[in-house]
Amino acid sequence: MRAQRNEKLTLGYMRANQPWDILPEEYFACAMPNKAKPPLFFYGFAFPFSGTFTTSIESLTAMQRNIPAEYDWSDREKYTSADAICKYIESRIEINVEFRIRRSLVDCNPDILFIFYIYSSWMPHQPKAPEWVSQLAKVVAEIFEEDLGWKAPEPKWYIDNYMRAYEDDLDFN
Repeated sequence: MRAQRNEKLTLGYMRANQPWDILPEEYFACAMPNKAKPPLFFYGFAFPFSGTFTTSIESLTAMQRNIPAEYDWSDREKYTSADAICKYIESRIEINVEFRIRRSLVDCNPDILFIFYIYSSWMPHQPKAPEWVSQLAKVVAEIFEEDLGWKAPEPKWYIDNYMRAYEDDLDFN
């Protein structure tokens, strides 16, 4: 007897329903049926595409200028703005887990330049993000706003950019 097909496990459904506040359990790598490899999902803050690439980069540069001078990452000759922002935020976080903030393009969303992500769907051993992820997101959002002058949107789950190469009918059942 064949298992019933789950529409949620098609790329088209995933694209149509992203971003998520809470990622469905089925999308965590540890929960996929038959050892299928699902898309990679990132949990983070969407940095908007502001109409032109230049305008978007200027917004990032303004954030980098807000990094205090005592941090080497404020030097725009040495660091790209996005990398400097990630390094600065990492330096401001004190947490008892390994933490990195990175950036990634996202699948099929022209309004987002990229996301600053703090967690991925491939990391957990259970099909949910640990409690500390939402707490960390609050701290990161405060640093974005208070230190760097950017009111970040609520963090959400997004499909990683590498899925752009695939059609909507890709099935993970």
